[in-house]
Amino acid sequence: MRGQIDPPDTWLIYFDPQSPDWLKSAIDRHVAEGRYVALFRDSVPSEQLAKDLAKHLPDAPMLLTTNLDNDDSIAYDFGKRLHQLPAVTSAHAVFFRDGLIRAGARTYLRRDPDNAFCSVLEPWSQQPSTCWLDWHNLLGSRIPTIVLDGDPAWLQMIHDGNVSNRVRGRVVDPTRFQPLFGHGLSGAEPPGLRRRAADFAIHRPLRGSRDAVRTLGKKIVLQTGGKEQLDRLKMVTSRLSSRSN
Repeated sequence: MRGQIDPPDTWLIYFDPQSPDWLKSAIDRHVAEGRYVALFRDSVPSEQLAKDLAKHLPDAPMLLTTNLDNDDSIAYDFGKRLHQLPAVTSAHAVFFRDGLIRAGARTYLRRDPDNAFCSVLEPWSQQPSTCWLDWHNLLGSRIPTIVLDGDPAWLQMIHDGNVSNRVRGRVVDPTRFQPLFGHGLSGAEPPGLRRRAADFAIHRPLRGSRDAVRTLGKKIVLQTGGKEQLDRLKMVTSRLSSRSN
């Protein structure tokens, strides 16, 4: 976040109260240095957000909120690209279609028009919609959506603690994206010709079939049991994965 090319005058960042101690220690240092205002919340209802904004940020005609995970990363020009959006007269969801997924030393280019790095741009009000209006993949059913093309804008990191993140897209050489993500791609290795061929002929089709089955399963659970049932299923999956590791 410190490396953003066009940062706002004030960062107001919400963190999960259950964030690990190492992250909380880093947050304390950053706040002491005046880098941003940190607020720890289990949830951010519109009333609370309006109070926080009024307290910490200057008045402005437009409000832009963005959802970021603390174990992922964004391109250095992520904020700059958002700031170039024209003003809107109603709340709009904003997505950068292209991003990267890193799994170990391998990097994958992913196109996802309703990814988790969602933003909402809207006129200032006392009851803002915000990017937490709904799940990122359901925002389009609630408000109009703007999908932006261009260089990869986000970077998902695959690790044992992930429940939703998994390898998707096609394997790519990370070298050309290094200027966008810096340390986020440190240690990532270019794929050889055999790796590219295997990914194209074998691994990508298998991932596509896997994702199609998972998407259908999630849709059925969501339609029959709702969001709470799907959340419970994710928690069970996470616990089983942790035990197996």
